[in-house]
Amino acid sequence: MAVKVQQEVGFDGDYLEHPHTLAHLRDDNEMLYKDLFDSTGNRVEYEDPCHRARRRWQQLLREHTVAVSDAEKRAVDAVVTKYSHA
Repeated sequence: MAVKVQQEVGFDGDYLEHPHTLAHLRDDNEMLYKDLFDSTGNRVEYEDPCHRARRRWQQLLREHTVAVSDAEKRAVDAVVTKYSHA
């Protein structure tokens, strides 16, 4: 969940340039663009990437479960509280 990165960058920061993002950008364990874009070079019927992303997001919400500790939940809540009043 990169809680430390969230605390460091906050809501207004640039996650894309953060070293953590760059280190994990091509990590096979991360959800990347591979599910959203066809990189085979084959011609396929065009589908708006936003629609593909929405469909993938809905699938993740239905199927994916994450074991998040209470400490991690509190840490994320602390970040949200800190920056929601800024």
